[in-house]
Amino acid sequence: MIEENKNYGKTKEGKDRKRPPRKGEGRPSTYNEEIGDLICKGLTEGRSLKRMTEEDENIPAMSTIFEWIWGNPEFSEKYTKARQVQSEGFVDEIMDISDKGGVFHYDQDGNKKIDPASIQRARLMVDTRKWYASKIIPKIYGDQAKNMLSVTVDNKDVDVPARVTKTEWLEEKE
Repeated sequence: MIEENKNYGKTKEGKDRKRPPRKGEGRPSTYNEEIGDLICKGLTEGRSLKRMTEEDENIPAMSTIFEWIWGNPEFSEKYTKARQVQSEGFVDEIMDISDKGGVFHYDQDGNKKIDPASIQRARLMVDTRKWYASKIIPKIYGDQAKNMLSVTVDNKDVDVPARVTKTEWLEEKE
């Protein structure tokens, strides 16, 4: 008979659980501002949401965090801003990664050689960060520069294509 391998997570001491958690022992499922702030702080420091949920038992599962985002406008706004700050950090890292260059080693004759795999890895890291920033903050880091004009209509800022004048756009809106 094959024994079913059940994964009940880890105890506070880091050992595998032998049983399901008792009531009150599991991860939090209702929104908690302190934990929400901890999640946002981790994001602004460049940590991934997945890594945080795996490494910290006080952080709820990703599905719970997504429910918080959808169901709590205040947390949703904080989360969005944290992701934008995270993107800015990734953009800063691009310069560091590029400046480091590749990994060098010496061949049998003592000649300094660069490891091509390290160059490919650095390129992948840079490209991933550029892609992420372009999706999270498209107005600044988007793939295409869009000529947009910011105008204020009824005390609200609105972006319109620059090829349309403010008067033309207002006439179209009516």
